[in-house]
Amino acid sequence: MGSLEAPCQFYERILFGQVRFPHLISIGCPRGAFIYLLNTTHTTNGTIRQLHLQSTSPEILCKFIEYLPRTTSLTINYFYKNYSSSPTLFTNSHIRHLTIFYPQSSQLYLEQLLLSVGFSDLTYLRITFDTCNFPQLACILTTFSCLKHIIL
Repeated sequence: MGSLEAPCQFYERILFGQVRFPHLISIGCPRGAFIYLLNTTHTTNGTIRQLHLQSTSPEILCKFIEYLPRTTSLTINYFYKNYSSSPTLFTNSHIRHLTIFYPQSSQLYLEQLLLSVGFSDLTYLRITFDTCNFPQLACILTTFSCLKHIIL
């Protein structure tokens, strides 16, 4: 058994409403906490509005947004491409505030994420890049009509 087993089970219980925190609006999930999300059919904690993921791929992010549809603020410390999974397209995100630190994938995968999620309510975007093809990214960002703040 790994050292993350107990914390992951705790986060799973919070996310799926088995532990009642009726006023909880923000949660940060450690690396590995997403393991239980992949095949669950539980109901979710409907009060969570802010989500902070230490590490995630498009597939895992899709699951979090699916299970926590009222999330309006999302912070990701490490975004990576899961090469074993096929691209998952989804929409209906209500995220208005998106921060991604240190995307470990190419700019292309990050742009695919921005376009596939359907961030129609996005007003704030902050991305930390080592290098960036700004003209290409700027073209993508013009699709977000509500965007008010961009920090690169």
